[in-house]
Amino acid sequence: MNKPLKGHTVLMSGGTRGTGLAIARAIARQGANIALLADAHDGMHSSGTGAVDPATGVDTAAAVVEAAGGQALALVCDVRDADRLGEAVDVTVDRFGGIDIVITDADVIDGPDTEQARLSFELRQQIQLRGAYLKIRAAIPHLRKSRNPHILSLSPPLSPAGKRVGDRSPSKLAEYGMTLLTLGFASELREDGIGVNCLWPHTAGAAAPRTRSGEEEAAGPAIMAAAVGLVLSSRAATTTGNTYLDVEVLAEYGITDLSRYTREADPSFEVAWPPSDFTRQGAQRFSAE
Repeated sequence: MNKPLKGHTVLMSGGTRGTGLAIARAIARQGANIALLADAHDGMHSSGTGAVDPATGVDTAAAVVEAAGGQALALVCDVRDADRLGEAVDVTVDRFGGIDIVITDADVIDGPDTEQARLSFELRQQIQLRGAYLKIRAAIPHLRKSRNPHILSLSPPLSPAGKRVGDRSPSKLAEYGMTLLTLGFASELREDGIGVNCLWPHTAGAAAPRTRSGEEEAAGPAIMAAAVGLVLSSRAATTTGNTYLDVEVLAEYGITDLSRYTREADPSFEVAWPPSDFTRQGAQRFSAE
């Protein structure tokens, strides 16, 4: 099987659960080395009702990456701490020899107690904005040495319609802020040949989770994982400054039948990658050649 990310090193936050873990597993299948950053907030139960040992969470994710065929480095690191981030970057470079890709998917899981709203607001801005900025900035010197460097933020297109914001303005402020931050880096790093883009699931603004079908919920992480892989295996110098939806990326390769991805709930199912000689018009800007 063609492995377009073989030997590439990925520095990733938010890869210990949910869609982030699906992405980590998918790119591990393509031969990537992945340094997983997690802290106490990434170590929350999926219900948001209590914390678990963050080291246990990141070690479990690292095991998933290695079972998928990649090499993993589990790093407990608060992404708000510039010094700890610098140490994490140094450890990653010492282990794998460099950094080729940065994925920012840090998030805060809301608990059921509405009295935590203020804390959630502050954490979102610190983790998703400050954390993303510090992590990208720390990795830039190493990205400049890569043959095909990418920065990818899992954040939405800038279309804050009221129906999308609703009563979730704190989280949307952080998400849209990540997009603005990423587009700023795209402009700054364009001359360095670093591809800087945003990617967002098409289902995120389509309907509330309780109104989506079970198949849509199951397919979402797999669709995102496939789209992430396609962007990261693209030619960085000509794939930059974009805010993609996952289905738009797949459509560029002629992949419009999304039913295949419902099977990704089975971890043995391979995320479909277009063959290396795929030359459909419109996919040319994604060519890594």
